[in-house]
Amino acid sequence: MTKDHAGLDERRAEEPDEAVELPPEGGMQHDEDLGKVVEDIENRITEERRAQKVPGNVEDRESQAPVDSGDDAPE
Repeated sequence: MTKDHAGLDERRAEEPDEAVELPPEGGMQHDEDLGKVVEDIENRITEERRAQKVPGNVEDRESQAPVDSGDDAPE
């Protein structure tokens, strides 16, 4: 065993089997802020699509009549 590996084995023996990684200070707030940014972007895209008369979300798409492309698979 090399010198580097011996040190690694000693550190592993001192550490608990299941280490829990905690988020950095303020990590939870960062996640919430990021979630708000994503939600804002989704809402803007939805509003832009509504202004262009394009279905912008699942509810809008579900309320649309199905489009028959006439290109059916052979039986």
